[in-house]
Amino acid sequence: MSITFSIKNAPYRKVMVDCLACDGTGHYYDACCPYCKGTGKCEDVVCDLPEVNMANGNALDMLRALGEEPDDCGEWPLSRLHELMTKLTLLKCGITSVFLEKDTVREGNIIDCGRDSEYVIRRSGQLYEVVATAFKMGRAVTWG
Repeated sequence: MSITFSIKNAPYRKVMVDCLACDGTGHYYDACCPYCKGTGKCEDVVCDLPEVNMANGNALDMLRALGEEPDDCGEWPLSRLHELMTKLTLLKCGITSVFLEKDTVREGNIIDCGRDSEYVIRRSGQLYEVVATAFKMGRAVTWG
């Protein structure tokens, strides 16, 4: 499972990409690929605006680090984006030690040992790019 932070109502466009089922060959287990119908190409949608996808635990901890209520989906209105850019700047500059490496905790099959500072800096920088672009465009940021 994962959570994607993106710009609300971002424009998407259709593109042709190599079929993932047959790796663009048009053949699937010695037969014509049923997904691309033998062409090797499939239609996909892409957005030219930045977005960030994180594992659920990482995204929820990012929300906590920003002082937000952790939730699997939500929206930041345009009126909050400047405040969030300030908080993200602190995170991406490494000024805060929120949710960095910590003592290893094992719960069943899940092992939580935090994240290294490079991960926090990289991901907060990517999220900053999403929020700053949305702010310039006058749009909200959504996640889910």
